[in-house]
Amino acid sequence: MKALITSFILLFLFSSCSSDYDLKEEYKLGLENYSKGELKKSIRHFSRVINHTDTCMSCVLHRGWAYRDLSITSKAKKDFTTLIELGDKCLGYGNRGGVWYDMNDFENALEDYKKGYEYCEDTLLLMNMMTHMYFFTDKRDSACIYYNKAIQYDSSDFNPMIIRYCDSKK
Repeated sequence: MKALITSFILLFLFSSCSSDYDLKEEYKLGLENYSKGELKKSIRHFSRVINHTDTCMSCVLHRGWAYRDLSITSKAKKDFTTLIELGDKCLGYGNRGGVWYDMNDFENALEDYKKGYEYCEDTLLLMNMMTHMYFFTDKRDSACIYYNKAIQYDSSDFNPMIIRYCDSKK
């Protein structure tokens, strides 16, 4: 009986010892592993932090990127949806649109890019991706609207077909 009580006390102490330092260390290790390309390890570290707190948006974002890099699209989409629910709609919709893009689902990618753009209109990447999605879903006049907005910032990352088409419309 004494051993059972001792085990229970030790279990209680260690389970409640998840200090901020431990979570910060897990987060740091997740970032380090991600930067080294050790994606499965980074997912484990970010998941540990996420399991202890539901407010680490950076953990959810990075874990989603790792899942996306590993082509685990269902989990990547889930993390980016969580990011939207946590309040970062720009990054959440933008990254979830990227997952749809990876899956060659350009209609859903476009919808997410448009939603993300509502929250961060000055994002060159979203303008660029919307241009491409509109163009490749045969909504070419809409593509030119975003192409013309985007080239005010930078014109170096466009498919030459888009450039030719939109420039011919001027």
